[in-house]
Amino acid sequence: MMAESTSSQHTGEESWTGLERALQSLHITAQICPPLHSAIDDLKSWLHTFKKAARSRKDYDKLSTGLTAMVELLNRQLPNSASDEIEGIIANITEKITAEIQSIDERRVGSKTHRLQEASRDKDDIIRRYRWIEQLFCQLQGKAIMSSWNVASKHLINAQLESLRPVKLAAFDSEILMDIGRRSCTENTRTKILSDSMAWADNPAGAKIYWMNGMASTGKTTIAYSLCKLLTATRQLAASFF
Repeated sequence: MMAESTSSQHTGEESWTGLERALQSLHITAQICPPLHSAIDDLKSWLHTFKKAARSRKDYDKLSTGLTAMVELLNRQLPNSASDEIEGIIANITEKITAEIQSIDERRVGSKTHRLQEASRDKDDIIRRYRWIEQLFCQLQGKAIMSSWNVASKHLINAQLESLRPVKLAAFDSEILMDIGRRSCTENTRTKILSDSMAWADNPAGAKIYWMNGMASTGKTTIAYSLCKLLTATRQLAASFF
């Protein structure tokens, strides 16, 4: 019986040591995200308090292994999920983690007599806060995974777009077209056709193609260039080919 108890205690100690190592590793990785880096620093300094409060519990080792798994996964995902959006979300969640740790610190400020009288209640409160911090890490993990997927998706989309081999110099406002003197219509000219073409662009139920016919050198390209400028100003231009 004694051997079994000793073995269980040894396993529990190992699990908490594993959590400490995982937090240390994440602390290094989190340098790219200062709010999380600071929160991990606070959590590391209070880990011995959580460990002490959990020591007499049957789930002593499980309390650490659950958080360890989340910390390790977050450590792997964090470098691949960097974006302005995820940094804001992480900052918000880590503020809550820091607040929980600070609240423990505030509760422990008091006389030694008070702490002895409230020892059992304090342990329960510390474990409750530990579990809440664990839930916050679960949120961090989920957000990091989603952000990694979004980043990977954007890279895939960009790679697919590049594989189309777009002719970027074919855009209406490319430098090469500026060099050959491409310009828009003179002010207050071609107003009717430009007005009609903009009305077509603004009508989602209209024809799919707007045909413009004319003899050579009658200004079709200039009109098309002017239309591109108008559509760019209203953020409606998807692509242009000249």
